[in-house]
Amino acid sequence: MQRPPEWINADYASVATENDIMLSFTPDPSSETRHYILEKKTHSDEQFSPIYDFANITGRTLYVDSEADVSEVNQYRLKAINNCNKAVTWSNIASNIVLAANQNEENIELSWNPYRSWRGVIDSILVYIKTGKELERRYLLPSKDSSLIIPYSNLMYEASLNEICFMIRAVEASNPYNVNGVSKSQITCIPVIEKITVPNVFTPDNNSVNDLFRPVLSFSPSSYRLVITDIKRRTLFETTDFMESWDGTRSGVPQPEGVYLWFMTAGTPSGREIVKTGTVTIIHNR
Repeated sequence: MQRPPEWINADYASVATENDIMLSFTPDPSSETRHYILEKKTHSDEQFSPIYDFANITGRTLYVDSEADVSEVNQYRLKAINNCNKAVTWSNIASNIVLAANQNEENIELSWNPYRSWRGVIDSILVYIKTGKELERRYLLPSKDSSLIIPYSNLMYEASLNEICFMIRAVEASNPYNVNGVSKSQITCIPVIEKITVPNVFTPDNNSVNDLFRPVLSFSPSSYRLVITDIKRRTLFETTDFMESWDGTRSGVPQPEGVYLWFMTAGTPSGREIVKTGTVTIIHNR
C-alpha cells in the first residue's frame, strides 16, 4: 500500500487575464500517492463532480479551468486516490472571488464574496482600479471587508477611456504548510458618466460665494474649448482648460450685470464630441 498524503493544500483559485480560473494544489510531500482527481461545484450543483484526473502528481500542481463562468462562484477540491481506487484525502476548498460594481452619479459601490477557504487567514484585501491603460493598486482594506463605496468624483477626472475597471486581490497569511495563496477576482468595468452641467447665474463680487463661472464636466475631456462673449459677440474670455473659470471680467475689467453668451465643445472618453451653447447672467450683490 502507498502512503497517502496527510494533507492536500488548495493554494488558490484565481481569475487569469483570459477569464480562466487558475488553480494550484500542493500535496503532502511525504505522500507516495500519485493519483488525484480534481472536483468542482457551482451554485447550481448539489455536489462536487470530477473535472480532471491526474495520473501522476509528484508535487505542486497547476490547472486552468477554461470552462468556468467567472461571474459566479466556482468551488474546487482535490482528492487523493489509493491503489484500490478509493478517495483517501481531500484538500480544503478553493473558490474564486466574484466582484460586482454598481454606480450612480455620486458613488460607485463594489461588493464581492470573501475567498473560501484557505487553511490560513485572509491577511488583506487590495482594490485595483484602471482609469487608463493599467490596473493600479488604490486601496488596502481589512480582511473582513467585502464592500467598498468610492465617490465617483474621486475618479471621474482620471478616466481617459470610456470605462473605469476594478479588480480585487486577496492575500493569505499564516498557512500551516507555508503555501500562502493569492486570489484575484475577475475585472469588472463601469461606463464613464459623460455629463455636463452649466450654471446660468453667478455673482462675481469677490465674497467667495459663486464668484466664478465654468461648465462642470463629469469626465476629463480629450479636447475642450470654452468661449464667452457679450451680446454684441465680443469675446470676453476663452480657454482650452476645462478646469479654468471665468471671473466675470474682460482683461481684468469687471463686466456689468446682464446676460452673456457661451459656446463650448468637449471631446468625451467614448469618442463623442459634445457641442453646447447657452447664456449666463451676471448679478452683482449689493
